[in-house]
Amino acid sequence: MPTPATTGIRRRIMMAFAAACAAIAAFTVIVIQFQLGAVDRGAQVEARNLARSVAYSAALGSEHLQQYVEGLHHLYGRDIVIVDAQKRGLADADPTELGHVFDHDSANEVGGTIKDGQVRSFVERNSNHPDGAKQITVPLYQGGDVHAPIVGAVILEYTQIYAELLDATVWQIYSVGGVGLLCVLLVGLLGVKLGNSLLHRLQEQKAAAQQIEYLAFHDKLTGLSNRGMFSRMLEQGLQEAKRYNRQLGVFFVDLDRFKNINDTLGHQAGDLLLQEMATRLKSCLRESDCIARLGGDEFVIMVPSLNGAEPLAVIAQKILASISRAFTLRDHEFHVTASIGISVYPTDGDDERVLMKNADIAMYRSKEDGKNTFTFYSAALNTHSVERLAFESSLRRALDAQQFQVHYQPKVDGHTSQMTGVEALLRWNHPDLGLVSPAKFIPVAEENGLIVSIGRWVLTTACQQHVAWRDLGYSPLSMSVNLSARQFYDEHLLSDVRSILAQTGMEATFLELEITESMLMRDVNKATKVLVEFKKLGIRLSLDDFGTGYSSLSNLRRFPIDTIKVDRSFVRELPANEEDRAITDAIIAMGKSLKMTIVAEGVETQGQIEFLRSHECDEFQGFYFSKAVPAAAIADLLRVQPWVNLNDGAQVWGVEGVFPDSTPMPIV
Repeated sequence: MPTPATTGIRRRIMMAFAAACAAIAAFTVIVIQFQLGAVDRGAQVEARNLARSVAYSAALGSEHLQQYVEGLHHLYGRDIVIVDAQKRGLADADPTELGHVFDHDSANEVGGTIKDGQVRSFVERNSNHPDGAKQITVPLYQGGDVHAPIVGAVILEYTQIYAELLDATVWQIYSVGGVGLLCVLLVGLLGVKLGNSLLHRLQEQKAAAQQIEYLAFHDKLTGLSNRGMFSRMLEQGLQEAKRYNRQLGVFFVDLDRFKNINDTLGHQAGDLLLQEMATRLKSCLRESDCIARLGGDEFVIMVPSLNGAEPLAVIAQKILASISRAFTLRDHEFHVTASIGISVYPTDGDDERVLMKNADIAMYRSKEDGKNTFTFYSAALNTHSVERLAFESSLRRALDAQQFQVHYQPKVDGHTSQMTGVEALLRWNHPDLGLVSPAKFIPVAEENGLIVSIGRWVLTTACQQHVAWRDLGYSPLSMSVNLSARQFYDEHLLSDVRSILAQTGMEATFLELEITESMLMRDVNKATKVLVEFKKLGIRLSLDDFGTGYSSLSNLRRFPIDTIKVDRSFVRELPANEEDRAITDAIIAMGKSLKMTIVAEGVETQGQIEFLRSHECDEFQGFYFSKAVPAAAIADLLRVQPWVNLNDGAQVWGVEGVFPDSTPMPIV
């Protein structure tokens, strides 16, 4: 029979257990509410953007509003209402409501939006929606101009959007609830610790996702904007300059003799220099100015809201003085200079392409004038264009003159060390210029359309080589070939691929085509159709440079992708860099959840291999194993399979002196 003392101890233990269980349960409820709130906020953002798009379209084409709204309702099941300034129905998915005053907003949210232009959300409850329908209302501006008067509002039901997002995340909510319940049943105090651990993990993944999004628009090395973000900012700056009749300056800044430091002290020293130069450049600018790194040692700057071009010369002089200050690195003092080209809107062009091109031309004149100076663009500088035409002419002849070569970089299985495939990489051996960097000729080929015929030749050559290896009795490898953006959207691409496979006799299942997310997002519907046709042929599809573009789980689900490649920028500082560890882990987890093959690019150290292998990365590619080498060198590697373990690295794989360019560059 229990004594009062033991009863009291038992009661206290049970109370402590109950308190711990209550805390875990409360924490679980909070996390679920947070997730539900996030779903609701995400649904509101998507609904708001859709409603604004409808409002803009309605403002531009008011003659057929009812047909437009009924069409959207028929195609997408969206319940949309368009009202005038008195809240009378101008168009409605339910035609019987036309002309009636919209009074389903209990707090007059629609009237408030018409009055002040603020987006509002509310829940509509009536006989048609007894459980309540989530609604969002946005202002309807006259002519679609946000500075024009508000003439009405668009009301869009987003209950379905919320339900779809909720369905996509319901497993997460169930998981949190299940973990909480399990902890309550087993032990309260341990449950609290597990809950904190889970929350920390979610925060890490969220931070990694935010970092991926950040890197989509910023240069990872310097933290500056990248080309994509700069294009957006420049477009906005040009619109404002046109609206207020002002001038705008574009600077093209190229560091002089940067390659000497890179070659002398290595890429790490070069990176430190670039970071310092980025800091100095920013210090010379106003907050309203925009600076971006294009790549390598090239920077671009936009200086908006000018009443004249005179301040541009002052800024250029400040930049030259700042950059030329001594820079100490590894006990060595360096003096770096820059060459600057400047173009001015509207004198030198009225769009991004022309202004960037003319600033580039002016920069090259600064190089020719001895460097460490700046040059304003003028029509007289177009002699540079003649040199560009000569380069393009050489590029056009290169294919017929058999100056192009295809090299192949191996990919290896992360567990067995066996070569699983190769990536075909383009090289140009110019008779006068020698080896021309792909970074120089690929953009030119992309711009003038030569990339389509060059890409077709690369694909044909790669398929022929694959068949040749097969006929020699070597184990079959996957053959990865890059598609450029222009080639991907070429109307003859599918017929070209079918024809090449038929002519060469290559089996489609061994061909893997590499594309980038930015290419796919340019025209999602068309891209999806092309990818589906490739899959029908049995071709594998790989998403290259993953993590540097629009990387998201929703995008991966949208396209029939087999492989994602972790960009070398995330691999380079593994395992030391905490951010890179988190991002790489998130990308691998994302791909694994969709049963995709994960390939890490730019693998160069044993530490990187150990980290990637411990996180279940499927394949590796990088200098640790081999540079991009000619086909004959790949045949040599195939003859010595199986290889010893990866610890022997380049000693097993190395083919020294085959190709002096240490940077493997694909054709895109």
